Amino acid sequence: MNIVFLSQGPAFEASSAPFRLLKNYACRTERIAQECRFAHSVIPTLLDRAADPDRYAYTYAEQVLALDPDLLALSLYCWNTSNLLRIARFCKSVRPSLQIVAGGPDTYGRGRELLLENPFLDVVIDGEGEYSFTKVVEFYLTGRASIEPAIRPLIVSLQKNLRSGSLYDIPFVSYRSGDKVERSANEFYLSDLDEIPSPILGEPAEALTTRFYVEEHGSVIVETSRGCPVNCAFCQYPKNNDGKMRYFSVDRVMSELGHIQSVGIRLIYFGDGIFTIRKERAEQLFRHFLGGQMALARELSCFYAPTVNSYKRYQSSTFAPTRIAWGPDNRTCGFRVGGQGASLRIENRIPGADANPYLAFAATIAAGLHGIENKIEPPTELKGNAYESNVQPVPKTLTEAIGLMEGSKAARKAFGEEVFRHYLHAARAEQAAFDRAVTCWERERNFERI
Repeated sequence: MNIVFLSQGPAFEASSAPFRLLKNYACRTERIAQECRFAHSVIPTLLDRAADPDRYAYTYAEQVLALDPDLLALSLYCWNTSNLLRIARFCKSVRPSLQIVAGGPDTYGRGRELLLENPFLDVVIDGEGEYSFTKVVEFYLTGRASIEPAIRPLIVSLQKNLRSGSLYDIPFVSYRSGDKVERSANEFYLSDLDEIPSPILGEPAEALTTRFYVEEHGSVIVETSRGCPVNCAFCQYPKNNDGKMRYFSVDRVMSELGHIQSVGIRLIYFGDGIFTIRKERAEQLFRHFLGGQMALARELSCFYAPTVNSYKRYQSSTFAPTRIAWGPDNRTCGFRVGGQGASLRIENRIPGADANPYLAFAATIAAGLHGIENKIEPPTELKGNAYESNVQPVPKTLTEAIGLMEGSKAARKAFGEEVFRHYLHAARAEQAAFDRAVTCWERERNFERI
């Protein structure tokens, strides 16, 4: 059975991320994995501006039909619904036996309406995609859809008399039955999004860049949540889903990000754009990012203070930091937390004006990611004057900083052995050059005395 997934639109929806999530979930069913072949077709946004949309739609319909689909799945969002329905209509007119299934945020609560307005549609999934889509595929593949005993307790309003594996049994499905349009009364949400198999973990770099690369952003796309907290007048989702938000766990997202980085990919785009919208998750990431920066501040000092003279700056009562501490709007600390709400931020006050900003930013980000990866909690905030505290100090000399960097496994891992050794050598060379020099202070101090 050939299944073609058709999409068009902005970065996340136009990438293959939704397609991969649906496919991965469906392929947990052994027979679907063995007997179904999946393909993804993306329609360019040029169709929106075409002088003759029908002609362009027919051209794209021919491209879709060239993939020889038995089932065409549409991913409907408010910005692409009319275009994809136009293409699907042409596909059905050419191949009447083609089964067309529509889903996506723009179908929520609109299954019956869409079927009545678009007689070429066969099924509309106006709720949770992964599970319902899997069951629809199973129905067309085998002639029946089975609701597993383990799932039944999770389904809201499950009918006592299931119709022996018909489409009626599948949660959130509206469908044609002869001349009638019917809708299952069953509802089922995946409250734990981690039940959806990851489309990223275990995939090689080539597969990731092929399936999830977004040319517009030059990055690989990652999904972190479902739903939308914004009640836009033109969008069906919040109207029919009470604006509910659901999230993949931080552990899952961090595992995916770690895998993406481990295969050499550095640019990542959060497709939903709301990775930190849940306060608890934002606070956790913020704490760990701060904790990582503080944990590695001394080991990375060569990137923040690269010369012998840099360390003369760290003097008490000068607003230059002398202690590895943090506090809200406290300029005596090495790390100042400022702002509130969307402007809440961490200020690393250790780098001076003589630091290379690229290296200082790289070290700051590497330390923060180290904290997130290892779930490093920051110490308790320092209240009062950090200059008078006894917490861990900023290195006092370049020699001390070199010694700390030499033993830093985290710095080696973050920058790679070659880059690590290069900048360690640069710091040693800087210290060695100073050690060979005779300073003006030494001449003035000792000329008359010795």
